[in-house]
Amino acid sequence: MQEPTLEAVYYASPIPGTALALTHMALVFDRIHFPHVYLPLEGYDPEWVEREAARIAALPPGGFGDGDELVAMLRFVRHAKTLDGFCAFTGEAGVMGGKEEGADELVKQLDIAIFGPPKPNFVPMHFGGHAKGLTDDSSVSMNYPGRLHYHAQALIYAARNGIPIINDHPGLPIPEPRPGAFKNNVQALSTIAAMQCVALAVPHVKALKPEQIMEMRAEFEPYLKPFRRAVLRLAGQLNTAISEGADFKDVEAAAKALVETEVRPQLLELKDAVEKPARGLLEKGFGLAKETPEIVTSYLSMPLSVTIAKALITVAGLLMQMKDDKAKQEGLARSPYYYLLRISRQAE
Repeated sequence: MQEPTLEAVYYASPIPGTALALTHMALVFDRIHFPHVYLPLEGYDPEWVEREAARIAALPPGGFGDGDELVAMLRFVRHAKTLDGFCAFTGEAGVMGGKEEGADELVKQLDIAIFGPPKPNFVPMHFGGHAKGLTDDSSVSMNYPGRLHYHAQALIYAARNGIPIINDHPGLPIPEPRPGAFKNNVQALSTIAAMQCVALAVPHVKALKPEQIMEMRAEFEPYLKPFRRAVLRLAGQLNTAISEGADFKDVEAAAKALVETEVRPQLLELKDAVEKPARGLLEKGFGLAKETPEIVTSYLSMPLSVTIAKALITVAGLLMQMKDDKAKQEGLARSPYYYLLRISRQAE
């Protein structure tokens, strides 16, 4: 049976909006799609690109206001290789912005939704895509959709591939899902359930650098599969709990209630069980300390070999108990919510 995975399309911009957003997404999803964005993984000098970003940032404001986005893209491109496998930039070299069918019409609607209807005799201009050379001769370049075109292409790409959309920019309009869009939609329900689970575990997670994110994902990988299976079961329970015509607010409320009643108690029990061996070990340590004065005070009247033997027996008993505690913790690691416990401790 194929292991369940969680994927999403990032809607807000052609690259992650913030390091914190990227960190949060890395804890929930196996892969994040950035439709029709192409960032080369090699073939350029990162220092040259950084100098170019600084040059553009120093230019006086003007033009069409795309300078800030371009600078952000230039400063992010060096992370594409680090994040490869998690961030999926689906564009092709030399193709500026992609051609999702219906994107141009959707751009017009997004323009009206964001900026309002255009004035009489004014026709808004929208660039379908951009390209920026990353070398002196532009032999290597990055390509990405224009500002509104990225949002439009992301919406269509997500719908075409059946992947949920993630947005962390509250000012951007997103079409309301049709009534009943969530009933029997395993992918969408799994995503909502997983996000509620992670929100429960890491309310104060700090932003990590891309290198730290990938290290964290590698460290947590053994615990992800059982967690994904648990999320799939939660999605089934969530599907039962919602009505045919449930909207997003209904589904989110039902998911939060389910996580509070189903996941939180198990997470608290797991946390308590993992912490208990540490307290027990401390108590055993005091037990060993009590033995020490007897060994020391009787040292002069006891053959050296007997003294050492008694000490070794005591320590050996403690080491055996430590092995038992480790085995117990490894058993707990098989819990589907051990992943939540690990990321919770990462946030502390």
